[in-house]
Amino acid sequence: MKDTLVKVENVSKKFCRNLKKSLWYGLKDLGSELIDRSGRNTKELRPDEFWAVKSVSFELKRGECLGLIGKNGAGKTTLLRMLNGLIKPDQGRIEMHGKVGALIALGAGFNPILTGRENIYVNASVLGLSKKEADAKFEEIVEFAELSQFIDAPVQSYSSGMQVRLGFAVASALDPDVLLLDEVLAVGDTRFRAKCLQRIKHVRYNGGAILLVTHILEQVAHFCDRALLLDKGNLIIDSTPSATLNHYLLNIKEESTKIVTDRLKGEMLLKPMDKESREHFQYNSCETRWGDRAASITDICLLQNGTECASKLTPGLPTELMFSTLFHTEIEEPIYGLSIKAPEGGVIFNTNSRELLRTTRVPRQKKGDKVRVCFNFMPFLDAGEYLISIGIASETPGGIQAHDRRYDCLTIQVVHPLSATGDIDMHPTFNMILDA
Repeated sequence: MKDTLVKVENVSKKFCRNLKKSLWYGLKDLGSELIDRSGRNTKELRPDEFWAVKSVSFELKRGECLGLIGKNGAGKTTLLRMLNGLIKPDQGRIEMHGKVGALIALGAGFNPILTGRENIYVNASVLGLSKKEADAKFEEIVEFAELSQFIDAPVQSYSSGMQVRLGFAVASALDPDVLLLDEVLAVGDTRFRAKCLQRIKHVRYNGGAILLVTHILEQVAHFCDRALLLDKGNLIIDSTPSATLNHYLLNIKEESTKIVTDRLKGEMLLKPMDKESREHFQYNSCETRWGDRAASITDICLLQNGTECASKLTPGLPTELMFSTLFHTEIEEPIYGLSIKAPEGGVIFNTNSRELLRTTRVPRQKKGDKVRVCFNFMPFLDAGEYLISIGIASETPGGIQAHDRRYDCLTIQVVHPLSATGDIDMHPTFNMILDA
């Protein structure tokens, strides 16, 4: 079932920075519509106007999850508001098929003076559900949101986390064909985010389509089939998550070089990779990989008791995850990272070289250096499959810069069940050597 649920054709939306002019332009535009005067050129900006979204086109089909990324002010939320019918485009055409569920802003769609119970029925009614259908969904929504003790309290008394839980539960539980989510997974604790991610999978597997706006790149890597990058209202790239994330990070790095010293600028400017470097940065079809190409990770190896163990681990035995890093430019203080997560998306273990070495400084690496690094840990994990992600980054004046992030690069299977469960300290350590 690959029929198109969302079709966006050359959609544009402009706003005005000046309140008085905005009101005046609004009245003029309303008058033009009332008298059906089509001669006004909507492609031209009037004084103090700007394009929040400009000539954006894409399609979203059943079963797809589309990521939407970009810096603050790129036009992401404006685009979602047009898709949800809250505002209309100045140009272009939007086709939405099926029932749409949305959580675009904190508390959006809720009447603050009504109780949680009343808001559930109001939202169900807006989506076209009968009282009987809403009754059938009510307990599921309350249970998912974990608000049974507060469901009859006014929504204005809810915390931000409670509002997000209720909003997501309502938007996702009413069997939407299209689910629009704007930064919903940035609020709430880890356990609830894991529940949200499972619900997203459920919507997809039942033939729904999801548009996810987020600043958390791992969410795009793990859940999305495609990703769009918006910048100043323009659609820059519509491609695979790897390609879009790489384009985004390269743009960020190019901008960050403008605020550092001339010496750092010379060291950090992006240069075309040579043939050897390009071969080290080939993508694996089973992972999502991104970074700015300043360094690349190769030769991943998993060992137990000094013996390579492919992807099967015995719990409780000393385990080493080793990989090589080839540096394509000089990096002042590399940071190596490791994370392990369950297949449903919840991170159960996360560490990095800076955290483990504490007072010891990772040495500067020059262009052409090849370093072999090793994470040692004890996998006290229940039997089952887990996903490993590794990466190399460094700190810049603009924040942490990813050089090579290999997300879900390795699937491991832990054999023999343990009686212990829950989060357990794996006693990790880290070391590295410079290859000869």
